[in-house]
Amino acid sequence: MPLEMKEPGLAPQYEARYKLLDKLIGINNPEQILELASGLSPRGLNQTLENNSVKYAELELPEIVNQKIKIFSKIIPVLPKNLRVERGNALKFEDIERATSRFDPKEPITITHED
Repeated sequence: MPLEMKEPGLAPQYEARYKLLDKLIGINNPEQILELASGLSPRGLNQTLENNSVKYAELELPEIVNQKIKIFSKIIPVLPKNLRVERGNALKFEDIERATSRFDPKEPITITHED
């Protein structure tokens, strides 16, 4: 199933939004990040490669995760231990709980999402 951008003319805005969120994450320097409906974004991989103390969990539907894992396996042989790419639905609380099960419940969680 090929992925197509819905509005190709909006590519600069999508890129700007992605970079802004990266900048905000960098400024706040969170230790635990949950990205809901992460899509094919490499943010979790980038964050965990740059900072091995951050715990990053991504939650996405199984078919997208399967594609993402194939792509990531061509980039890096083994995912960082501090990155968790979880199959699930961001609208189901139990899936969110499973994705964040390795997080410290006493520490804050930064939650991100891009539509």
